[in-house]
Amino acid sequence: MALMAAFRLPVRQWTAWALSFVAGLVTALGHPPFSWPILSLLGLGCAAWLLGTRTNWRDAAFVGWWLAIGYFGLTLHWLVEPFLVFRESVWLAPIVAGLMIFGLSLFWTLAFALAWVVGAGRLEKCLSLAVFLTLAGILREYLFTGFPWALPGYVWSESPVGQICSAVGPHGLSFLTLLIAVLPAGSVRSPRGWSLSLLLLAALAVFGHLRQAPLPDDTTDRPVARLVQPNIPQDQKWLPERTTEFLRRKLSLSAAPSDRRPDQIIWPETAITFAAYERADQFEWLSEPVGNIPMIIGAPSRRDDKPYNSMLIMDDAGIVTGVYDKRHLVPFGEYVPFYDLLSVFGISAVARIEHSGFSPGSEGGQEYASSLGSIMPIICYEAVFPHEIRQRERPDVIVQITNDAWFGNFAGPQQHFAQSRMRSIELGLPLLRVANTGISGVTDGYGRVLSSLEVGESGYIDVPVPAALSPTPYARLGEIPVVVILAVLALVLLIRRRSVRV
Repeated sequence: MALMAAFRLPVRQWTAWALSFVAGLVTALGHPPFSWPILSLLGLGCAAWLLGTRTNWRDAAFVGWWLAIGYFGLTLHWLVEPFLVFRESVWLAPIVAGLMIFGLSLFWTLAFALAWVVGAGRLEKCLSLAVFLTLAGILREYLFTGFPWALPGYVWSESPVGQICSAVGPHGLSFLTLLIAVLPAGSVRSPRGWSLSLLLLAALAVFGHLRQAPLPDDTTDRPVARLVQPNIPQDQKWLPERTTEFLRRKLSLSAAPSDRRPDQIIWPETAITFAAYERADQFEWLSEPVGNIPMIIGAPSRRDDKPYNSMLIMDDAGIVTGVYDKRHLVPFGEYVPFYDLLSVFGISAVARIEHSGFSPGSEGGQEYASSLGSIMPIICYEAVFPHEIRQRERPDVIVQITNDAWFGNFAGPQQHFAQSRMRSIELGLPLLRVANTGISGVTDGYGRVLSSLEVGESGYIDVPVPAALSPTPYARLGEIPVVVILAVLALVLLIRRRSVRV
């Protein structure tokens, strides 16, 4: 960037679009499974520099659009995986994935256009870009059922820098990440931008290292959870002729001997496929084979003639003592929007659920007790909505059950696990995550992985459940400070723009 600026090299429109697309691909490499955040900074910095070379807001918008196409196209390539499970749905893969990437790209397109309009000079345009891209991420969490996947800040999920989420949340981390990336582009002929960027990055890294306390030496007083990962292929999971085989696999893993008897056994999402829960005593037959250990299992349920995707909490006699119904359902995966209309065209849910799909659970603030203490139940991709998680009753531990077999073996499960871990950092709560095919694992309140089973493994892990930390600043305040700061910065930049015009 500095070389091109020094020699005043022209950047034609088509060249700018090509560079922006490549910058998007490079930016995506910061996310798992690659986890190269420095490349994300370089990619975003390149895009910010390109923004400063544009002569009107339309050209700026196209730079943002091509950046987003490259970024979301590579990061979310796993979106085609669910449609490959059942071959009759393959034709939908490019349509749904393409529409999703196109829709997400519009948020960044608008952010680039607004950044060009609001920013008075190169530096102001870059700062505006950091503000509006962060606001675009916030909007993605709320609009059209929400899909805040691949926020820029998540590139630090494997780094101590991610610990700042405990203070500012995921959107605050995204804003800081964008600042680090765009400051050098805002002053390419001055070392100040690079200096401020490096200083901010160093400060975040130091904060992350200092925040994390040493691991405890003695965990004998902590309850033990057994996380069972059966590794059942998605295209075989619902076959009636294999139900008994798969059930025996889960029971065998659950009943395996150990040096320390588990206090709770946890099975993944929809681990029970052949019966819908209707009565508290329906699963008493599971108790004896697992040694009368309390269980938490995923199973479909039906009450009041409505189907739910549920988490069942059972005592040592197999009696269901608590039921959590998934609240945030996956469109076309767990329910079909406008079902009556779309069914005319033969479009149904990918998950092969009956009719229009599952019903969402209630939003009540119920507490869920278990032998591990109070738990916060999360099913599948509910974990990627930080504001919904923060608004629930604060528990002793987060329990997430999921079936990431839908997402393939590369990138999807890794990104999902990384985002789940960010919820631990934000709230200071341990996480027990149990997936059908992986990744299953336990993290402490700092998001550190203490034990895990990788994708494609069949097995179990017995883990002492870490203690919860004190509520973090983000747990107390949420996104309010970040939104206020963004609003103030946008107003200051807008005022400066008007003063320059005058």
